[in-house]
Amino acid sequence: MEVVTKRVIFLSIALLGFGLAASFVPPNPAPARTEKWMEDNLPHRVGNYSFIPSPENPQVSYRMSEAAYKELKPYGMVARVFEKDGKSFDTVVVAANDRISLHEPTTCFPGQDWKIISQRRFTLDTKQREKVSVMLLTLEGQTGRRQALYTFRGPNGTFPIRNEMFWDWFKAELKGIRPEGALMRVMTTNAETPEKDLVTFATDWFDECQTVSKGIY
Repeated sequence: MEVVTKRVIFLSIALLGFGLAASFVPPNPAPARTEKWMEDNLPHRVGNYSFIPSPENPQVSYRMSEAAYKELKPYGMVARVFEKDGKSFDTVVVAANDRISLHEPTTCFPGQDWKIISQRRFTLDTKQREKVSVMLLTLEGQTGRRQALYTFRGPNGTFPIRNEMFWDWFKAELKGIRPEGALMRVMTTNAETPEKDLVTFATDWFDECQTVSKGIY
């Protein structure tokens, strides 16, 4: 117990020291991006899948609720539904210069009347970027069963759990960097879509996001 206590004290002192050191590092300004920038720099096509534009805004499939904008305060949210031969996937990117704006889906989905049946983390082997660490949720709601796959894009990689991304963000701030990040989510639109199809589409979508955004997402 004494050893554990000493370790906790040492870690606390170390973190305090890092924080004080970071306060003397002139911070770089956070990237000045907007939702319009996101619309122009996220994929409109993924392989043979094309996104379905809305009548109100041909750059997105639908707009997130005003309540979501007020609660999250991101610099942008872009929702696009991609369709091919009757099969579709719902994608959302929430981007912000404040890590608090990026909420944990395991908290948000139950608030939207989705029950989480199972969750599992793994990595996607992509072609255009590093491996993407993701969380896969199986959900049950009024419209049936769905699957959602997501990751948090931090300053130095992808993380399936928000707290892991927080630590990455904190280390960037210690270096005087004002980071930006994103929650990137892909969801099936019906109960018949198998997991392997979701994984295949999501892998291609993450690659396209990397290419089109030039590494930002």
